[in-house]
This record gives sequence, structure tokens and C-alpha cells, in this order.
Amino acid sequence: MSERFTPVEYALSRGDLLEKPSERGRVSGRQPDRPLATTLSDLEVGMPEDTIRNIKDKLQITESVEALMVERETIIHQLEEALSYFSKEKEGTTPEKAAERANFGGDWSVLTRQRLEHPVGFVKYMFLKLKHIERLKPGSAANFLQKPSEFRGYVFDQIKKYEDVIDHVFGATEVTTSKVQNKLPSNLGVNAYGGRPVVFLDAARTDGTTLSEHQRHIVESHEAGHGVREFVGTEGDTLRSLLDMEQIPSKNRLYLSKPEEIAERMSQLKNYFGLRPTEDFNHAHLQYAREHYIMDTGLDNDMSYFFAGITPDREEAFIKLINELPI
Repeated sequence: MSERFTPVEYALSRGDLLEKPSERGRVSGRQPDRPLATTLSDLEVGMPEDTIRNIKDKLQITESVEALMVERETIIHQLEEALSYFSKEKEGTTPEKAAERANFGGDWSVLTRQRLEHPVGFVKYMFLKLKHIERLKPGSAANFLQKPSEFRGYVFDQIKKYEDVIDHVFGATEVTTSKVQNKLPSNLGVNAYGGRPVVFLDAARTDGTTLSEHQRHIVESHEAGHGVREFVGTEGDTLRSLLDMEQIPSKNRLYLSKPEEIAERMSQLKNYFGLRPTEDFNHAHLQYAREHYIMDTGLDNDMSYFFAGITPDREEAFIKLINELPI
């Protein structure tokens, strides 16, 4: 048996104290107006508002994947223009500043949604999709024998429905037992692209200890991310090669080589420091998290193996990618 709650009801049932109730209410499933600058984070002075608005308008009126392919290069150029603004050099984070921001106690799902809804998240997502769509098969799957995600039409739908998918995914959280999902309590939760997050009532760490309220928040945000982020075709190639699998036990390698699992653990790291949409993750964050994340959160959902796979020679690529992707 399972129950469905809006995130607000779910939070209240758990007795959570949320830092920003108004923001939590925004995730309750109500359909908000969507000005380019969301109410969660106003546009900064100098942000290429017109460029982003033009991209949104062009994608909205594009009615077929074939038409999208005609406009693809033009849109990519506009996205690169916007990305150049977002990637401008920012003040670096010192170890002291990283320590001050660490172990964020607010709602991790709110942070995840903020980063996805913000113009920078939109731009990063569209750039990723349009950069790789050309490598997929033309058209859409014609029958059940064909895998939809191998075709451009599948990604075209993802592009068109991006904001609707965010609304749906963050609109409610399902709370049920692991048995209902044919999982173990140590699996903590489950989700896939387009679905709403499922958090297990009996979720427990590998030692059998039940999760705290904050740990359930972590699981909720992780599973919500799966509902929005799916890496199709070659989109996840750089993620697949990011970890040194020789440093990870053989039984965990297949799981941690999945782009979606790498991406959601990246998101966990950003949430751990409470990073907002335009804030970058850097070396100081990574080093602090290596030493403190598992101890602070009390939840090692393969994070120890994840850190082990980020060997010193791969740190630069890791930092670059966590800031380039819609994480």
C-alpha cells in the first residue's frame, strides 16, 4: 500500500522545519506563472535575458523534430552566447567558505528544483540535448520493437516538455514500502525519467538503521533528480568515463557507471553546500566533501565509492563537468 502526498504534506507529516516555507509551497504542484526570472531567483543585472527569451520562444513554436534540426545550429549558437555569461569567472571558494556552507539543513528538493528551473539550468539542459541530438536516429520509434530513446523524436519531446516534467516530478512524492517496488530497504527509494520520486517508508542504511528526516530529504531530492535528468545516447559519455572504476569494488561498478547515478550524486554535493543556480562547485568544495560529507549526512548511498572513483587526475574533469551540466 502506498500514499501520495504533496511535498508540503509530506514535509508536515515528517515534522520538517523548512528554511523557506514560501519556496516549499512553490513545489506543491501548483502551476506557477513562468516569467523568465523565476520567483526563486531573480535575473542578475547583465544576464542575456533577450537571448534566453528568444531561445524559449523558438523552441515553443517549433512543431516537429525535423524543424528543430533546421534551427539547431542557430539555437546552439544562442545557447553558447548565454553560457558564456553564466561561465564568466567567479570568485573562488576558499576551504573556510566551503566549511561555512557545508551540511545545508534546508530542503534539498527545493534546491534541486531551483537549479533546474532557473535560466542557467534551462540553458545547460537545452545545450546538452541539442549538442547530442544529431547523433541519434532521425524521426521517432515506429513500433514496440524499437527503443524510443534511440531516436531524435524522443529528445525533441524532452525539450518541449522540460518545464512540464519539472512541475510533474516535484508535484508530489510517493511514500511506500520497498517490498511494493520489489526492492530492499537499503535501496532507499526509486524513480526514472518522467516519474515522481518514491521514498521507502522502511528505507534503512546497510546496517539496518532507519533514516532520519533529513536523510529522507536527501533520498527525495536524489530520486526527484532522476525524474528530470536522463542522459540519452552520447549525452552521458563524459559522465561514464569520469570515475576510475578500478578504485570501486567490482559489484558496484555497473551501477556507478550509469550517467544518471553519477549526476545525482553530483547534485547531492551541490545540495550539501546549499549551492544556488548560478553558484559554481570547485576544488575547495570537493576536498571538504571528501572529508565531511558522509560523516555530516550519516548517509553513504555509495558516496564513499563515488569519492574513491574521483582520483586526483580526474578532479579537474569532475569540477568542469559538474558546473557545465544541468546539475
